[in-house]
Amino acid sequence: GIDDSWFGRAQGANVIMVHLESVQDFVVGARYAEQAITPFLDRWVDGEALRFERIFDQTHQGRTSDAQFMVFNGLHPFSEGSVVFQREHNQFVALPGILRAFGYETAAAFPYERGFWNTARMFQAWGFSGARYAEDFAPGEEIGWGLADHEFLSQMTESILESEEPFLHYLVPLSLHFPYADFPSVHKRLRLGELEGTPLGNYLHAVHHLDAALGLFFGELEAQGLLSRSLVVLYGDHDWGFPVDEHVRQLAESEHTPSLLFDRVPLIIRLPDNAAFGTVQTIGGHVDIAPTVLHLLGEPRPAGMVGTSLLPARPRTAVLPNGSGVSETRAWIAAGEVWQPEGRGRGKRL
Repeated sequence: GIDDSWFGRAQGANVIMVHLESVQDFVVGARYAEQAITPFLDRWVDGEALRFERIFDQTHQGRTSDAQFMVFNGLHPFSEGSVVFQREHNQFVALPGILRAFGYETAAAFPYERGFWNTARMFQAWGFSGARYAEDFAPGEEIGWGLADHEFLSQMTESILESEEPFLHYLVPLSLHFPYADFPSVHKRLRLGELEGTPLGNYLHAVHHLDAALGLFFGELEAQGLLSRSLVVLYGDHDWGFPVDEHVRQLAESEHTPSLLFDRVPLIIRLPDNAAFGTVQTIGGHVDIAPTVLHLLGEPRPAGMVGTSLLPARPRTAVLPNGSGVSETRAWIAAGEVWQPEGRGRGKRL
């Protein structure tokens, strides 16, 4: 068998998961006019956390709800419609319920309407012992769909620090939700030139704002000693909804479009001992996140999960909802789909 030093590496640790709405992988580490879009996450990847660079967006018509279903259940979504409406009465073997059975407090925070994507019912079905929605937060500055990311994470800090350990805290900041029609000037930190005021410009400001909010949030948890006892998992849910134009290609350092490059979402994992960092080239998708978390906690994945642990690195295949697939050496393109490989020598590869 494979020598596996990763199994149980984070045994007994708290788990903090953050759902990064609409963030795509290439945005992490991207620069515009020599300005870092995600300086905090860049710092983590350079010295404190693992960045999985080849994690593919496996969501389909259920969008955000598909991502949550896959990330907790390790299963693929439906080809039509959404699991959260069509199978709401199922019994699920999901990450929150598994950890709850091990004695974890399991709590979710979603600063929006509890009925959106049937969220309240599904959080309960997946095993969260508690959840907070829009009405459970103090009023504060709003960006996009609700509480600004810095407000939301700031309000969550105290309750996380007061939580009984071990715990799973699942957080869903929402300032980055489509359509990026506006972004408050008071929070604009980037100089975006011709992109200023455009949806793409607003999106970059919002990513930069989320990155800074995450920096403050994790900085406080670190200062209080909690970060060293916690496994942190940050993941992107789905694509951002932009057409690929010259500005996007420049950000992504890709000369070609359309491309599988734009089907990747970020996955960043920070171990409690802060002993592993840098990029991981393992191919995977949303279905592999719960098995990876369980593996690091020293628990085998349930037989019902089709996903597998991304650690240790081994040759793998990611299956996409349109029937396409990606392996280390090949891409299978479903009938009617178009794919253009990245240019050689651009620092990006399949």
